[in-house]
Amino acid sequence: MSDVNYLLPVPCNASRDAISTFAENLRKESNLMNGFQVRDLMEANDGKVEMIDEYTENQKDALIVEPDGSFVARVSKISPGVRNNFILAHELGHYVLHWPKLKEQTPGVGMKCPRRGDAEDKIMMLCEQEADTFAVSFLLPAHEFREAIASGGIQEAKDRFAVTFEVVEQRARMLGISEEPKLTV
Repeated sequence: MSDVNYLLPVPCNASRDAISTFAENLRKESNLMNGFQVRDLMEANDGKVEMIDEYTENQKDALIVEPDGSFVARVSKISPGVRNNFILAHELGHYVLHWPKLKEQTPGVGMKCPRRGDAEDKIMMLCEQEADTFAVSFLLPAHEFREAIASGGIQEAKDRFAVTFEVVEQRARMLGISEEPKLTV
């Protein structure tokens, strides 16, 4: 039995633009080309990816960070790989955005992020929004995303970045991009 105290993440309280810029810069530094490389990136940085199924005892936690900074991101065995790419990037977002602040505020603790946040917990929902912003920006950098949409639309972006249509649509909304042609009179 572990005597580590695990806390929920602490919001970084950065703007969406600041999180997006941070995510895109981190992507550039890591030489990430598509979503399928996120797992390798996590494992190269003291992280582990655990595939869980309906028989796994702990279904509650999606990310567990130990006090030493090592971490385990947990994704479903039955989700498609492109769906798990977003989930892993989302958990990476919690790790890079929320873990440093929590570690600084409360040394010696660990951090656990639940698979499903409580909609009533405004602090956790802010952390979820921040991690989503990070994940979408990390997986689909604005300039490359615009190029993909211009050259082949949503399908091209989905294939190039190895994400789901929902992630592509979320990024398009964030950037104010509409694939439909605008009529000029």
